[in-house]
Amino acid sequence: MARKLSGAGGQPDDGRERVRTRDRLRRDLEEKGVDPIFADAVMARVELGAEGEPVASWQAIIEGIEVAYQVHRRGQENLKRNLRGLNEVSRLMEDLGGEIRKLDENLKTLAAYLGRMRDQLRSERPGILH
Repeated sequence: MARKLSGAGGQPDDGRERVRTRDRLRRDLEEKGVDPIFADAVMARVELGAEGEPVASWQAIIEGIEVAYQVHRRGQENLKRNLRGLNEVSRLMEDLGGEIRKLDENLKTLAAYLGRMRDQLRSERPGILH
């Protein structure tokens, strides 16, 4: 059976004690810089109550959650950085595509011009030109 934890000692595990414990945990985590949404997600999975766990256990739980949040935050920062890089590459590829389309248009224009010149030369001087 999961032991419940609170800094209060051996009080009965009633709804008010759970609320107080959750509030204390939330405050302790926020003091460590843990995002409240992350703290709520963790608290939804961890039951803490009042069975006289030593303060060292409470601190170990807080520190464990803090470390988990730091790892989570680094992952989120890496994801944001990678997304910015991906957006930059996407923008560059769009720009390159635009430049290639312009080059294609210019090559078609040049090909048409050269074709007209060739036709004009053929019509002016039939035969081989030396």
